[in-house]
Amino acid sequence: MKKMMNDAFAKDNNENSLHSFLFSQQAKPHAAIDALFSALLPFGQPFTLGIGDEFYLQANDEHYIVLLESGVVSFCHDDKRLHISSSFAPSVVGMVDSYGATYNVPARPEHFLLAETVCTGRFVRLPDFIKIADECDLWHDVARCLA
Repeated sequence: MKKMMNDAFAKDNNENSLHSFLFSQQAKPHAAIDALFSALLPFGQPFTLGIGDEFYLQANDEHYIVLLESGVVSFCHDDKRLHISSSFAPSVVGMVDSYGATYNVPARPEHFLLAETVCTGRFVRLPDFIKIADECDLWHDVARCLA
């Protein structure tokens, strides 16, 4: 498992640290994220978002999975522009939206990512994601990321 932050720093700065950030980084399924990144990066289209830029997980009848390589994004409800959660790199985002699209879940909301910092990553088209997940037997890793 990768060390995202110096443990001594975290212990020495308890009053100033963001405990939820530390927990979120330490609780991530890093091996599953690494497996998805390794298999999917070659099929992704690179992107860079500036602070405040938006990336829609559905556009032009396409659905996308985002491999966030650097930065922080807010995951937002498209219709109401409501902030739902934040994601810190490395992260895989958009799998729940894509599930809804794949299985025709009725009345599913659409979402977008709002860059809180400069972000880089790759977006993968849903059909490519499904094909690679099948070919590389990644569904257990997908489940670990969604858990």
